[in-house]
Amino acid sequence: MLNNKKILVTGATGFIGSNLVRRLVAENHEVHIFSRQTSNRWRLTDLLNKVNDHLVDINDKEKVRLTVQEIKPDIIFHLATFSFFRGIDFSQSEEEIIKTNLFSTMNLINACGSCKYDAFINTGTSSEYGPCLAPMKENQICRPQTAYAVSKCATVKYIYCYVKNNNKPIITIRPFSPFGLFDDIKRMIPEVIINALQNKPITVKNPTAVRDYIYIDDLVDAYLKTAELAGQHQGEVFNVGSGVQHTIKEVAEKIVSIAGSQSIINIDPQPLNLNESPVWQADISKVKQALNWQPKYNFEDGLVKTIDWFKNNLSLYQKNDGK
Repeated sequence: MLNNKKILVTGATGFIGSNLVRRLVAENHEVHIFSRQTSNRWRLTDLLNKVNDHLVDINDKEKVRLTVQEIKPDIIFHLATFSFFRGIDFSQSEEEIIKTNLFSTMNLINACGSCKYDAFINTGTSSEYGPCLAPMKENQICRPQTAYAVSKCATVKYIYCYVKNNNKPIITIRPFSPFGLFDDIKRMIPEVIINALQNKPITVKNPTAVRDYIYIDDLVDAYLKTAELAGQHQGEVFNVGSGVQHTIKEVAEKIVSIAGSQSIINIDPQPLNLNESPVWQADISKVKQALNWQPKYNFEDGLVKTIDWFKNNLSLYQKNDGK
């Protein structure tokens, strides 16, 4: 259990970051966040008077350095990333992806170099692994298939090198497919939930594609647990998933059933992605053993809580477009 820490969170206005900030505020930590002038703060509207909001673009090396020196955080949760749920053309954005995911992380790590922090938690992605035929393990060779995954994989390699040379408590979480409160409307689960609640038709692309879904509360628990034990696992990577995979079609059917919806599920004949991994499932044996963490919610229980929350908060998405 973390006690009375000064904590910096980047990416705090996003889906995962906002849920993490909510937990940190509830536990009475001194919370600092980095945001940009253009950041949509709708997920944190009710908490803005309880956090210290610093206008910082993490690509601005000098501003990052000066602000970190001012804060002197005990713990850094780094969740800022290139957002790719808004229909962005990757082929036109590779330089921006690398800049945002790799170089900005280097800026932050180096800015924190003079601080005696307890933990720096970097956020990776399960897509670093690339196509797999078995559950994904942290020690396997990564074969990233996109610029986004390449940038995240390169960041992990940079951190490993930095830790070996500087002896700092930095570790990386690789979340699989989180879902829950305040999720981005462009992601599959919230999109299906909103359509199901309104009894609208649901279109499923790549129905046989698989994902390992992790409920947001369990993911937040993992971030806090890694912060407690980062000093014992410097430079390491931890998968955070449920350890169970589900097909996209199965997910849509479960949501319609739980919501009691009249929605019709249509299968799009044009596949979204022909290079889907046959297996997209986390091997979570390492995080269970090393950090004594495991998910508390099974997939269906997480969906029930998520659907209930969306029922009561659809107006938030109508006002803010769920970004």
